[in-house]
Amino acid sequence: MERVIRAGLALACGVCLLCVSDVLAAESGAASVATVLARAQARYAAIDRMQASFKQVTFNATMGKEEHSRGLYYAEKPGKVRWDYEKPVVQHLVVSGGRVLFYVPSDKQLVFSDASEMEELKALLDLLGGQRSVMGRFKARLLPDDKREPKSDRYVVRIVPKKPMGNLLRLDLAINKKTFLVEETTYVDIYGNKTRISFSHIKMPKRFKSSLFALDVPQNVTVIDSAGNPVRRGAAQKGATKNKPADNVQGAR
Repeated sequence: MERVIRAGLALACGVCLLCVSDVLAAESGAASVATVLARAQARYAAIDRMQASFKQVTFNATMGKEEHSRGLYYAEKPGKVRWDYEKPVVQHLVVSGGRVLFYVPSDKQLVFSDASEMEELKALLDLLGGQRSVMGRFKARLLPDDKREPKSDRYVVRIVPKKPMGNLLRLDLAINKKTFLVEETTYVDIYGNKTRISFSHIKMPKRFKSSLFALDVPQNVTVIDSAGNPVRRGAAQKGATKNKPADNVQGAR
């Protein structure tokens, strides 16, 4: 679950920090960062919902191995995010109402947790909700885009918590210079694990189906918390989970 949660954190970081870019820029003391983030902030302020295809590369520092995956991503203000992993294994991650749901149909198991259990995710959700008390906990600076030099078509902004925040070490955001949309996020944790997510086919739908940020889970699926303890179905339902006698997750797209 930790690998997928890191992906959700990376996405949440990208959305949250752009929404409070004026604070970050002022604290970084770099005018170039202030300009980039101000433009990105204005761009995202006008967006209520977004969907995109994504490719994810997760590097496990302990094993020294990479894992590649891909799927579809959805986000809607305030604070709703959904990841549908299509390959190599079907997985669903939904963040809504301060709750996190992680479901792997082949495992017949749903992991249900409260975002407050993960400090970095809780802080990012607070940022999405406009809680100014957490805005001063991050700093930002501009990096060279090594991949596309010397004629880079994007800015790279590094986001770092001022004080220890869960497992988050840093987050890099690659921002397109023309659209000012985030094209790539790189999340690095304190153990050296790295999750890089690249976005493509970005769209801004006028609306989503109301069921998008809910999961239709079969009755034979076991519901547990992040520690492996059984969770009552009622608690999971409050976390935007719906029960149906189906064999798959009916996520609206």
